[in-house]
Amino acid sequence: MRWIPNTTDVLPKNQISMRANSIEWAAGIFEGEGSIVFCNTKGYIFPRLSVKMCDEDVLCKFGEIVGVPKISGPYMTTQMKSNKHWRPAYEWRTAKRVEVARILSLFLPYLGNRRAYKALNALDLIDRI
Repeated sequence: MRWIPNTTDVLPKNQISMRANSIEWAAGIFEGEGSIVFCNTKGYIFPRLSVKMCDEDVLCKFGEIVGVPKISGPYMTTQMKSNKHWRPAYEWRTAKRVEVARILSLFLPYLGNRRAYKALNALDLIDRI
């Protein structure tokens, strides 16, 4: 029989309150797996947020929390087809200015320095558009 840990067995007491339905949790997923990309389409520059990972259930939960539930995938690359242990990837993304601004504003207090700097640049760009 396999031992399945209880949350209280593996997390310090001060972290037990962070649940997988909180904006803090979603910001952590974005900090670890997400990206802020500045796209250029015919001279029009705009920010796009995306998160790509193999765990579809985690990505679906992320989409629900941020209010943009659409997930794309599964994607298989040529490399994945030749390596049987690789799993297909799923992607969440948005480039709608209103959604990008709202989500980054929610995430900003929880992001590390590098990604917070990029988020501020994206928010500044949105304000100028």
